[in-house]
Amino acid sequence: MTTADPVVLFFILGLIAGLLRSDLKLPASIYEFLTVLLLLAIGLKGGSS
Repeated sequence: MTTADPVVLFFILGLIAGLLRSDLKLPASIYEFLTVLLLLAIGLKGGSS
């Protein structure tokens, strides 16, 4: 697992945003795109091992 893995990057960024108490709001279309991207990344990572 590398830090360039999208799942790891999103986890780290989410953790940092939570610690900084950021009020981050994403538009619905970007939120849906990121959700699909993360699900694909998790599925491909799990399917290859």
